Amino acid sequence: MHKNKKENITVAPKKWFEDVKYEEDTEKYNERSPKAKRIKYMVIVAVVFGIIVCGWDLGDCELYNSLLNCDVSRPDRIGDGICRNYDDYNTEACGYDGGDCIELNKYPDCNVSNGTYIGDGYCNNWEEYNTEACGFDGGDCVEFNEKYPDCPVTYPNSIGDPQRIGDGRCNGREYNTEACGFDGGDCKEFYEKYPNCDVGNPYQIGNGYCFASDLWNNEACGFDGGDCLEFNEKYPDCYVDGPDDLFWDLHKLGNGRCDGGALNTEVCGFDGGDCTYFNEKYPDCDVDDPDWIGNGRCDLGAFNTEVCGFDGGDCDEFNEKYRDCDVDFLDWIGNGYCHGGEYNTEACGFDGGDCAEFNEKYPDCDVNNPDLIGNGKCDGGEYNAEACGFDGGDCTEFNEKYPDCDVDNPDWIGNGYCQPSAFYGDKYNIPECGYDGGDCLD
Repeated sequence: MHKNKKENITVAPKKWFEDVKYEEDTEKYNERSPKAKRIKYMVIVAVVFGIIVCGWDLGDCELYNSLLNCDVSRPDRIGDGICRNYDDYNTEACGYDGGDCIELNKYPDCNVSNGTYIGDGYCNNWEEYNTEACGFDGGDCVEFNEKYPDCPVTYPNSIGDPQRIGDGRCNGREYNTEACGFDGGDCKEFYEKYPNCDVGNPYQIGNGYCFASDLWNNEACGFDGGDCLEFNEKYPDCYVDGPDDLFWDLHKLGNGRCDGGALNTEVCGFDGGDCTYFNEKYPDCDVDDPDWIGNGRCDLGAFNTEVCGFDGGDCDEFNEKYRDCDVDFLDWIGNGYCHGGEYNTEACGFDGGDCAEFNEKYPDCDVNNPDLIGNGKCDGGEYNAEACGFDGGDCTEFNEKYPDCDVDNPDWIGNGYCQPSAFYGDKYNIPECGYDGGDCLD
């Protein structure tokens, strides 16, 4: 018998959520293998619905149960299509991980953590996969080694990926070297045209979009293959905060919407002319998103000021009703739901009237989420208090049954899962709480 096998035991879902994760190498396999993708999706579905794959006897443990001497922490991983060459998975007792490691075991001296990559059709030029002991990744790297014996690209390290060599797209830096055949020939034309252009993604040169950072927009790179010539002529001194921000922000120039910040400056043509009207109307209004002004929604902070026309008039009604109301989300006021805290104050009209009924019923109940009161679920802490009607009556039965049980989530008591002390201390699994409503008795 397995020492970790017991009948009629359900494990707390918290533990399952913590355990269900893939190592970095497994994530890479998942991205490339349809079989592994299916496995991953099955696991995700299992997590979402709280199904403990090998905790419930629905036939999921048939393979594992046939391996009488196999003792591993995660039985559901046996025969899941991923070779785990660690712990006791890849042993005779566990059927060499339920057959998943048969390909790896062809190479007895191959010491890698994830044997699934061996012979998967992709050259893994990292760790010890591309070595004689591992059959040069089960043969996957033979052609690569013959063509480019001194090419340093590896995967998944940031240095690169052998699969990009000769993929029809010019990849720069370490790919575009003699040792790598100038990216397997993909960069030959680029190298001839721009021999001194050192960028990470040469294929973006001349793609029709101006990358105005100094990396692309320079003479060596033909001013981004000509893409930045018009920009340089119009706005020679327009520069935004760094390469990435600059690239995206430049596409906002003259797009018909006034963008603030560095674009709304003279050197950038006041956002290519988009901010001309705004600047005339609100010359002293300095906000990051000028297009929010007068969009029909009241935005607070710098928007709701006199220099910005009180958000272009959007905040006039709000200011008249709730001048001293200072909250983060104005659209919550009067939206039909009672919000607690600063919303449920006289300055905010008691959440625009949404909390009137609640305040009348529970005048001394001060909670952040009044909508949880009387929602059919017993909430602990401040909700389960006399001032709040013992959570609007939701906790009445619980309090009668466990009058001395003080927990944050009373609805977990007797929900079919034992909340172990290792996670929650001596709170749920104690006599006062009926040993988690009986869930921890077995």
